Amino acid sequence: MESLIYFGFEASPADTSLFNFKHGSVIIIILIYVDDILIIGSSAAACDQVISQLSTSFPVKDLGHIHYFLGLRIKRNDTAMHLYQIKYILDLLKRTNMLDSKPCSSPAIADTKTSKHDSEPLADAYDYRSLVGALQYVTWTRPEICYVVNHVSQHGAIPLMYTL
Repeated sequence: MESLIYFGFEASPADTSLFNFKHGSVIIIILIYVDDILIIGSSAAACDQVISQLSTSFPVKDLGHIHYFLGLRIKRNDTAMHLYQIKYILDLLKRTNMLDSKPCSSPAIADTKTSKHDSEPLADAYDYRSLVGALQYVTWTRPEICYVVNHVSQHGAIPLMYTL
């Protein structure tokens, strides 16, 4: 990260893994996650220059245009970039033994109310919180589950055994 600051990047105050660079009409944004780095910018030549500069500080493997990053599959065309999480969602369904579940148009009725008095608290909340966190990530590409994910995330402190 010191290398990025040295090359003129500024750390984002909102996210410690996000860095940006602006000089004239050139804008470059770098996102770092462990040992994965995503570089996007307004100029391919400027991005190539950043990759070259970074390679003087540590080993860099340029994988070219993005196809997959942090569970997101990315497909590009001339006018748009499409995000998919098919593999991530299938892995999540497999992890929760729900691969054979039937799809539905909405996973909950919008006015569903739950209370801590409706059911018994779960003995171990770890799996519940892990699943809710994974589902929050899925809402990036599946906004139709935002309501129900928000609803179940409200019970993170004392997760309940209930069905919607």
